[in-house]
Amino acid sequence: MEPCPPGREVTDFQFKLFSSVRVFPAIDYQNFFNNPSNTVTASNKHGLLIVGTPTGFQIVNLAQFVSPNAAEFLNECTDYPRREYNINAQPSHIALNCDETLLSVAHQSSDNAPLVRIYKMASLTNQSKNKVVKIPLGPPGTCIMDFSWNPVIPDLLSVCVSNGCLCLYSHDDTGKKLTMLPPEKRLSQIRVRTKLSRYH
Repeated sequence: MEPCPPGREVTDFQFKLFSSVRVFPAIDYQNFFNNPSNTVTASNKHGLLIVGTPTGFQIVNLAQFVSPNAAEFLNECTDYPRREYNINAQPSHIALNCDETLLSVAHQSSDNAPLVRIYKMASLTNQSKNKVVKIPLGPPGTCIMDFSWNPVIPDLLSVCVSNGCLCLYSHDDTGKKLTMLPPEKRLSQIRVRTKLSRYH
């Protein structure tokens, strides 16, 4: 095996804008999303962008934005191909697991309690019937503070709830493999390290 070439410092990165699209109608997004970056994720495996909207989420094929016709998606284009999923709620967090087979969408339920929906990416990409696992995570009046899939174990999801509870969910089709550390632990943040997850 040949040795790796020596590293070199690069400071002149250049980025080209391929397209600019408006995901939802002109609104003050800060009134809808406390942290908009938590509601955007990309799948390299499937070539998809998944982004939250005020009533759910949408899935966009990234290939169309780097194709020869990408110029038509400049200037905040609003007419672009996508699939929209209405869950009648505003997501607070959207994330893919480490092998990009599961998509999690967190939001407040109708009784103002934190809820996570787990979708199989295979059903979303081939537009088959979407089987959703719904996981209630806390009492009414609480919300999700932090949210992360394990970087090594594909079916393990960690969620911090505002009452200080840490929820560890191991995915199966029943949604019942849930372990909780009590609110007395006062956990509020998840820190992820390579092959390790630390909770504070």
